[in-house]
Amino acid sequence: MNKEIIDKLPFHKSISKIHKDMSNIGDFLKYDEESGDVFWIKKACANTSLNVPIRSLDTKGYYKIGINYKTYRLHRICWLLKYGKMPNGVIDHIDGDIKNNAISNLRDVTSFENQRNCKCHRNGKVFGVIKYNRNSEATKFGAFSTCRDKKFIGYYPCELQAEMASVMFDNGETVNNKNKTIK
Repeated sequence: MNKEIIDKLPFHKSISKIHKDMSNIGDFLKYDEESGDVFWIKKACANTSLNVPIRSLDTKGYYKIGINYKTYRLHRICWLLKYGKMPNGVIDHIDGDIKNNAISNLRDVTSFENQRNCKCHRNGKVFGVIKYNRNSEATKFGAFSTCRDKKFIGYYPCELQAEMASVMFDNGETVNNKNKTIK
């Protein structure tokens, strides 16, 4: 609907507005830091349900909220309500549950750090690990750095060992593989 038409509607004038800089967002929303739920406590538009947890989902399964004709992922609004400013980077759900918006489960990180916390690629493969099964040999797993250089670390008999080697290497730890030390 066109913004000029919305402004002419009778209900629109009677409803308070959230400022464009969202400085007054706390007047409209309440955030429960333990459960991660966010509730409207004051009407921002005609169809706002008060004191009901916001449960609208975007196409990737994150909770979303519409404010001033713009859609936000709810975890970013949780951060804003807690700290009074939008996050600098991306919000990482520490436990990997994108619906858990408890403040203890959210952290402001770079995109790279957020990807490292992601358990799997979309195709189900673990970051930094490639499965090898050539010439009827026993299956082995190659570990790689997930940093820009994609350095090969070594082969491991199971996927978990390869993943651990990749994570340790990316964290700057020494990795031992078949009597070789990789730094």
